[in-house]
Amino acid sequence: GVNDERTMHMLFLGNPGTGKTTVARLVARMLHSLGVLKKGQLIEVTRKDLIGAHHGETGQLTADACKRALGGVLFIDEAYALRHEGSSDSAGQECVNTLVKESEDHAQDLVVILAGYQKEMTSFLQTNSGLSSRFPNVFNFADYTYEEMAGILRTLAGEKGFTLDDSITDDQVVDLVRKCIKASDIAKGNGRLVRNLVEAAIGRQTNRVFSLGTVSRGTLTTLLAEDFEVESDDSGLESVPEVLAKMDEIIGLESVKVYIKQLMAQLTMRVQRKEAGLPVPSDSSLHMIFSGNPGTGKTTVARIVAQALKSLGILRIGHMVEVDRTALVAGYAGQTAIKTKQTVESALGGILFVDEAYALVSD
Repeated sequence: GVNDERTMHMLFLGNPGTGKTTVARLVARMLHSLGVLKKGQLIEVTRKDLIGAHHGETGQLTADACKRALGGVLFIDEAYALRHEGSSDSAGQECVNTLVKESEDHAQDLVVILAGYQKEMTSFLQTNSGLSSRFPNVFNFADYTYEEMAGILRTLAGEKGFTLDDSITDDQVVDLVRKCIKASDIAKGNGRLVRNLVEAAIGRQTNRVFSLGTVSRGTLTTLLAEDFEVESDDSGLESVPEVLAKMDEIIGLESVKVYIKQLMAQLTMRVQRKEAGLPVPSDSSLHMIFSGNPGTGKTTVARIVAQALKSLGILRIGHMVEVDRTALVAGYAGQTAIKTKQTVESALGGILFVDEAYALVSD
């Protein structure tokens, strides 16, 4: 008979939100259905799950992860982070070496999928001479087009129990996505940006329907164009001065008010220069630290900042996701990174406000 023992390990290359994890799950199920894999489970890990805190621990952790995935697929997201480039990352190198050995020893009952950005993964493959040859199946996940994201929008809305109003044509959905998601932002989130867009629209739809009083079942589950803020003009959007005027309603915090207003003035000038085709400085970080006792207006100011950045067009959605330690730190090993990543993704296009952030590193 035929003895086809080709290597099934794979590389998934692409930006976030392009469906790498989803396809990995499908690969696991498909190979199980074909009888190639006995179980077909997907074990998803990152660097944190494989790199040990003590010398010699990494090899065992990596081998254990491979053991849990026997009969299925081991999916390593952001695999390029396993070994930090340009450093003497001995633990990372130990992880890579162990992974190469395990993938070779269990080639017939384990499929390892390494996923990450294309550029970073190219550098990562050079950390061990055996990586490229053991992962010959390379798949490139391209960024979604606006037409594809429009399809994703309809699908996600349906999965959440909603439908788009019959008056919204396919072309209008494409225009909607094009207006709400900048072309330059697609690579940062792809499908995840669409998910955030749908969730924000559902939130606005809930507020709209609530104000109507008694409504039909169809009204409760229908999303209108206005729920996506696709008005033909920005008449419903407050101007930056109108948003900042809310700062004056807050008692005290004079230095904070001055700083926020100066920051918004600088950002407004940058937007105007960019629109005029003039050179602008490279984007600087807008991340902030709000220090102060409880009840001093930190959350209120953060909401105003979100609204102002939305008005400037810097944030596409302008929502604020408010969390604390419990939303980010899991109760068992390996899940904290996943929880944190999911929370950050939910805030794309807006602000992630981490209250009592000092508790993140408490014992």
